[in-house]
Amino acid sequence: MERFQDECKDVIVVGAGLAGLYAANALRDKDILVLEQKTNAGGRVLTREKMGVSYEIGAVFATEPTFFPAGIAPPSLIEEYGNIGVCSNGRTWFGKSVVDCLEQIEFHNNEIEEITAFVKGGAQDISDLSPPSYELLNAFFQLIHPGEICEYIPQRRLDAFQVFQMGHYETGNRALIAGLIESISSRLRCGVQVLSISDQGQNVVVTVDEGGQITHLSAKAVICSIPAHEASQVIVRAESPSRLFLDGIRYGTGSLCVLAIPENLIPEFSYIATPDLATSTVVRQKTAVDGLILLYFYFMGIKSVPVRKLHAKEMVKMALQTLDALGFSIREEQIKFADHHHWDMISPIISKVCYGAWAEEKIHPSPRVFLAGDYTHVDSHHLMPYGMSAAISSGKKAAEQVQHLL
Repeated sequence: MERFQDECKDVIVVGAGLAGLYAANALRDKDILVLEQKTNAGGRVLTREKMGVSYEIGAVFATEPTFFPAGIAPPSLIEEYGNIGVCSNGRTWFGKSVVDCLEQIEFHNNEIEEITAFVKGGAQDISDLSPPSYELLNAFFQLIHPGEICEYIPQRRLDAFQVFQMGHYETGNRALIAGLIESISSRLRCGVQVLSISDQGQNVVVTVDEGGQITHLSAKAVICSIPAHEASQVIVRAESPSRLFLDGIRYGTGSLCVLAIPENLIPEFSYIATPDLATSTVVRQKTAVDGLILLYFYFMGIKSVPVRKLHAKEMVKMALQTLDALGFSIREEQIKFADHHHWDMISPIISKVCYGAWAEEKIHPSPRVFLAGDYTHVDSHHLMPYGMSAAISSGKKAAEQVQHLL
């Protein structure tokens, strides 16, 4: 049995990840409805808590306080000031910058000259790098990107040289998600599968399956903030540039293991790139609990493949092996708690195919349907999208476009 809902909403937001929730918050004075397929909102922002310690299974960087909408107060920020490092040839080198770390490594050839020329050339030709140089830069690059550096546009490859501040909130990024959910209250419906989004000219029909009940909803505009391949499947008759864009987006995969250990067991650092090890990066964070720190072990891209089917004890074993290789000996009984997670999608691969020549119509499938999400945001100041800031900015932009339409 199918039913049609007579009431026409101002806006239906499909997807209650960060972008969708932010857009809904910006449009909360309108007659809106937010639909989420999963049982919980938040998308790839996933904060958990054990022993009074909040930790991130999803996005680990703290959202800038300026991104918190009015009425949602950011929690206390824990600053991190440690050096960064790289483990290469059996030794770990620390410095204030990526170049500081690389200059300490005892290279056998002219790797430093190669890397310097690569930067001066705007990171255009990845083939100019020898395998050792490539692996080192790829390791730093994968602190924030799940793909191989060679897969990305040249502007984004320079992220390998960025030093990222690892400050984080005491209660995690969930504080923003909780505030956004509260701002739209009863207008969020979880456990609803969207089957199709069809722009009819005067309105948009959204067909959903909620517990086996098929319902046709109507709205003056729709913001679709689900992953690209899902958006491609549900948006009916998307314009060609948008369809090609959605079909071309690929997401990188990743896994992580989190350990909580006594602070005195590990010297202070911010993060260590580990090109020679099974992990991609190890991140160290303070917590709000005195004497306790968190260690995040990330397995990005192709390094995530061998660990995707591993269970908790096996992930902990790999984490301890990584620490041993870094020169930090930790016994399993010293671990206060551990957790792990495997992600099929971390963030989009920012490839030349999809982002080499940007056009706004790529994120505008039809006159009344707008896309939002980290893969849709292109900023001339930050060149290309990644992370929570991109998701937030895309949600804000989509809301502004809808406001203009209405």
